[in-house]
Amino acid sequence: MHYAELPPPRALAPWVRCFWFLRTGPGAVEPIVPDGRMEIVLHRAQPFSQRDDDGRVRRQAAVLVSGQLTGPIHVGPLEASDVVGIRFRTAGARDLLRSPLDELTNRIEPLGDLDPRLAEALAAAARADDPVHALSAALLDRLTGPGSRPARHALSHAAVDLLSAGHSVARVARRLGCSERTLERRLTADVGLGPKTLQRVIRFRRYYGLLQDGVGGSGAALGAGYYDQSHANRDFRAFAGTSPREHFGDGPPMAAAFLSDSS
Repeated sequence: MHYAELPPPRALAPWVRCFWFLRTGPGAVEPIVPDGRMEIVLHRAQPFSQRDDDGRVRRQAAVLVSGQLTGPIHVGPLEASDVVGIRFRTAGARDLLRSPLDELTNRIEPLGDLDPRLAEALAAAARADDPVHALSAALLDRLTGPGSRPARHALSHAAVDLLSAGHSVARVARRLGCSERTLERRLTADVGLGPKTLQRVIRFRRYYGLLQDGVGGSGAALGAGYYDQSHANRDFRAFAGTSPREHFGDGPPMAAAFLSDSS
């Protein structure tokens, strides 16, 4: 498996965390865990397969959007794959998709069903000789062109930064001059998760990364902001579906590659 990430151009950085590229031969379906970010995935060869909760395995769409997750999804390249991904910042996808993101929570949908023109433009850009340049141009056209309102969701961007820093929901609301109810409503629409769930996912992401880096369980738990290791492992099982030992024992290469810190 070959996996690489490239940063977006500066103009796109408020919305996009990175572009990623994955080439791999046939492999098994494996769990992908929540990380607090949405993605658009563009398959340049055979799309991945996805195993649903009922055990049914189906082919994914060639161009898809993955909403926020609160549990693992199971996907894999049953044939040789060539994939380009757009990983958004935590509050970055709202301006692009222009619809409430809680409608996509725990869902993976063909982007063409939501916005055929955007799906077509991104699919063409992903096949260009310089896909980062082409994708960046297509995204910036959408984000700054007619109909765009990039300042509309500034509160949610600020809230994500404060929640990531460990501030309580009540304190974040006070800092931003809104009620907790307003904060809940805005984040749910602009991120796809409410503030308390988002904080849990961010903390889980940090715990996962520390474990992946070889930090011991108790040290990783405290470093991620948990009270203790048992608290951390309860969240790990809730979000990953298994214990850390079981998850890392299976050696899921895609999950390990995809999960990284910072919003």
